[in-house]
Formats: sequence, C-alpha cells, structure tokens
Amino acid sequence: MFGLCMPKGKTYLIMNDDNLETIDMIDELHPRQYIMNDEYVLNAVKHRGYQNIKAIVYNPNYKGKKEIKITMAEYYAENGQKLEGK
Repeated sequence: MFGLCMPKGKTYLIMNDDNLETIDMIDELHPRQYIMNDEYVLNAVKHRGYQNIKAIVYNPNYKGKKEIKITMAEYYAENGQKLEGK
C-alpha cells in the first residue's frame, strides 16, 4: 500500500507588519531559483502588493537545512518589470 507524503517545505511572505502569510507548501531542491522565477510566487507578490512585503522566505523544515530569505529589494531587482506590469 502506498501512502501520500505531504511536503514539509513552506514558502511564506513576511509582511511589513511582521505577519507571516503562507503562499505555498512545496519541497524544493533549488528554493532561491524557485522564488525568483516561479509565476505562482510572482502572482502572490502582485496580489498582496510588493510595497507591503518585507521578504519572501522558504523554510525547508528539515533538520540541517537552512532557511532561504530573499528581501523584497532583491526580488524587485530581479522581477521589477513583471511586478510593475511592463
């Protein structure tokens, strides 16, 4: 019998008021690339407004793995034209 395995990794937004908002639960091998290039993350940032977000964080929730944190300035530098709709 096969069982379903739920992902342990979580991608969330740190809002300017320090609230955390989970946007995705997924295990990623390359979380930095995933955050910077994924359309789902881009749409979540657009929906909430990049001005309202401090950082995007991927937490693998595995022992020995490091949390990846990308500030909104870094994200905007890479995806600014897409966020502005140009």
